[in-house]
Amino acid sequence: MTSTIYLAVNAVIYLVFAVWCVIQPAQTSAFVGLQPVGGAGRSEFFAVYGGLEFGLAVIFALAAWRPGLQTAGLLVAACTYAGIVLFRSAAFLTQSAPGGNAWYIFPLEVTMAVLGVILLLPRLREL
Repeated sequence: MTSTIYLAVNAVIYLVFAVWCVIQPAQTSAFVGLQPVGGAGRSEFFAVYGGLEFGLAVIFALAAWRPGLQTAGLLVAACTYAGIVLFRSAAFLTQSAPGGNAWYIFPLEVTMAVLGVILLLPRLREL
């Protein structure tokens, strides 16, 4: 049950962010510190951020409601968040002006990474 809730929360988080990217791409890109340049930059932000976030929302929703997909969903979550936390940590340490709103979302990313790993560990034999 805990894995189902975790995966469903991920689905909601990514769906909300995908919708925000589509409805207000200028606000979303400003929030994350990106400055899309011209039509190509706006199109790329819209497609990659909106599309990738939506795709992850679908993966997590399917994994939440299909017990046979939960281990795969947890693997995707653990790897995704671990990668984000690793690279955001490196950015905090190496970039001249890191952070901005990233400081606000970093604790959520760390929490979701830790929870994902904790939920995945007992299922490693299934992989």
